[in-house]
Amino acid sequence: MPSDLHSLQNPNTAKLHLYVMQNAHGLIKIGRSSNVDRRRLQLEQQGRCSIEIIHFIPAFGHHEERLHLLLQQYRLSGEWFSGSDDARRAISAALNMTLHWRFALDVGGAERWLETLLDGVADRYWRKRERAVVSRLKAAVTGYGRFERFKDAGWYQLDADIAGVYGVDGGATMYEGQFYDAGDRIFGTYRPRAGKVIMAPVKVEIPPFTRSMEAAVQLWLPTDSASLRRPVANALDCCLAALCDRWCIAEERIKPRDTR
Repeated sequence: MPSDLHSLQNPNTAKLHLYVMQNAHGLIKIGRSSNVDRRRLQLEQQGRCSIEIIHFIPAFGHHEERLHLLLQQYRLSGEWFSGSDDARRAISAALNMTLHWRFALDVGGAERWLETLLDGVADRYWRKRERAVVSRLKAAVTGYGRFERFKDAGWYQLDADIAGVYGVDGGATMYEGQFYDAGDRIFGTYRPRAGKVIMAPVKVEIPPFTRSMEAAVQLWLPTDSASLRRPVANALDCCLAALCDRWCIAEERIKPRDTR
């Protein structure tokens, strides 16, 4: 049993309630929240499926990670666990109590529901990532924050951000510069040193979206300059207009933000 976890000493999570919930397909969720009833409603809305609270323990949220590790073999995705008889017995044993389950396990229904849930999570991730790229583009166009010194010249990292979510291939030029890898990007490298992230010069092959009108127009659907919906002043402005159009995002609703 893991007893040396840092989470067990966390005073913030110790204030939260540990809960065990079950959805109508029999799948089980183990998590923590400051308001278990409100969390149940959120999960119902997100998953479009009835969910019941099986049990919760006040001020026991710091044990969530320990339970997840103990029950790792039954984990399906995130905080969702199998609703099999073996999983139920293991959860009851881990909590040292008898739990009364509300739903029988529907194997087929559970598989379909989980697949739909994962698709929704992926969609939300990409929407969030797309909006982040468009927000940085608008900051660059308006010369806001860290982009002020770049003006119309654009920014190599911004090209990498665009290529990362759009996946443009071909017709690229080699550029050398400072690229920061946030962990989920395919461009750039980083090395931890004394607890710090060190940016290293690397060569990456990406289209010069923010400096070449020809490359920027590639972002439009269809990839034809006649598809431009409004006049654009430069490649950077074209990138913003193109991606907002592609992802159905109103430019005026994307506030420039300092990404430092």
